[in-house]
Amino acid sequence: MRFVIVTGMSGAGKATALKTLEDAGFFCVDNLPIQLIKRFAEIAYDEQIQVDDVAISVDIRSGRALSQLNSCLADIRREGMNYEILFIECSNATLVKRYNALKIRIGTKTKHFQGLFNQAAADMFATGFGQNIFSQ
Repeated sequence: MRFVIVTGMSGAGKATALKTLEDAGFFCVDNLPIQLIKRFAEIAYDEQIQVDDVAISVDIRSGRALSQLNSCLADIRREGMNYEILFIECSNATLVKRYNALKIRIGTKTKHFQGLFNQAAADMFATGFGQNIFSQ
């Protein structure tokens, strides 16, 4: 059984990665609240449940709960459940191109989006999530 946690910068391609995993046969849940991750892992690892591979996405939408992620993942490991982290990132230039394309489709100013993804990245590192994710 594989348990993949997809995370990363806003706009970097997490949704695309999750869709790709789903196409590969994974059961996927987008934006699973941090408080439910451990229970989700327990269910996924239950031998009576017929799920081979699962993937969840976690990102800045979790808000303040992101500060609980490292302890949640430590609990999961301690209980013998393994997971993989797929951290998606891309350059600011790529994000600007993506948001410019979105701007054309929805008519929103790029400066607004630049502020959003800069804030999202800052928030991830402020919670310690972005800094500690590679130490798992």
